[in-house]
Amino acid sequence: MDWAQTLLSGAIGAIVGSLAAAIYTNSFSRIQEIRRVKLDTLRKLAATRYMLTSGYGDRPDAFLQALNEASIVFQDSPKVLGVLEELHSDVLGGRVNDPILEQHLLKLFQAMFDNLGIDHGNLRDSYITKPFTRRI
Repeated sequence: MDWAQTLLSGAIGAIVGSLAAAIYTNSFSRIQEIRRVKLDTLRKLAATRYMLTSGYGDRPDAFLQALNEASIVFQDSPKVLGVLEELHSDVLGGRVNDPILEQHLLKLFQAMFDNLGIDHGNLRDSYITKPFTRRI
């Protein structure tokens, strides 16, 4: 009897431990994938923000795609969604000019950095609002 009880408790412990490890691994993997997608969206916005500068033309398609993606990818962040809502309202209301757009972009990038836990203390605001571009 004693050996059967030991064997049974060992088997139950192994099953419970395996199940807990599988749940933890799946949860951690999901969190990492969400973070990767958020970082990718932030990277797209940063890489294409030059499209908003004068001289590029009227087709900032890649930037707008990334901006639309951000509202879905960062849906768990009230701060990011709040900034996107302000920007959206100002654009639809025709109240966007360069200084207002720069402020929205700055607030958006800072909210995304905060959501991802990225320290942006050493990054000057002008690096976000005045992207590198070539003159056409």
